[in-house]
Amino acid sequence: HDSKERCDAPKCCKDTRIAVCQDIASWMRHGDEGDTTQRIMWLSGPAGAGKTAIAGSMAELSEDEGSLAATFFFSSFH
Repeated sequence: HDSKERCDAPKCCKDTRIAVCQDIASWMRHGDEGDTTQRIMWLSGPAGAGKTAIAGSMAELSEDEGSLAATFFFSSFH
């Protein structure tokens, strides 16, 4: 998420996608609790829906909280 090759990487604008980001952040913090462990979250949607922006924002949040293990983003800029 912080590669030099990803300059100006997309992230959610302030006060946008609040509900989906809160849902993902909750899953990141508590996904292994309860009767059914959820180890993978599949983020899907049409092109241009903001999946990369959401993933970038969640990677940044994880890094800020000290829980980021790894990130992997594809780039079509080359």
